Amino acid sequence: MALTALYERLQSELLLHGAQYKFYIEAATVAVLFYVALTDFLTFKIRNDLIVLLLILYALFAFVTRSRTEVLTDIVLALVIFAVLLWFYSQGVVGGGDVKLLTVVCVWVGTHCTLLFAALLLGLGVLHIIAAKMAWVRTKATAGRAGIPYAPSVAGALIGTMVLGCL
Repeated sequence: MALTALYERLQSELLLHGAQYKFYIEAATVAVLFYVALTDFLTFKIRNDLIVLLLILYALFAFVTRSRTEVLTDIVLALVIFAVLLWFYSQGVVGGGDVKLLTVVCVWVGTHCTLLFAALLLGLGVLHIIAAKMAWVRTKATAGRAGIPYAPSVAGALIGTMVLGCL
């Protein structure tokens, strides 16, 4: 019981200055997302430590801004998306790093921002595909097809969701 009271007291204290904490956490997240997008764009790899860092930043963000119910629905959404992406991974459509990144990003987005995130992801993904077809960006041959890194589109969609104030 004392632990619950301590948690609620800490959260109420942080809510007094929550906007400041939220801004700093989002700024750090944007910086990490830019780095993830750049490294995936150049090397077609997403490092695990960056995924863990995004999860830690989400935990800090959720502590300041989200209720326990919202956190639970965010986790359920991420697990559903992970299951779907796992099937796409088994079919060779997406890479393992993309599965990890999209799962963590879905925790960030939550159920209340899913539609906006999906629309931004679709738009940025289409732009990236067009750039790949025009040979403006590098592609990687995988299973007889040209593959593109998804992290730039995913990171851009999450940053756009943050900038539009949905989170």
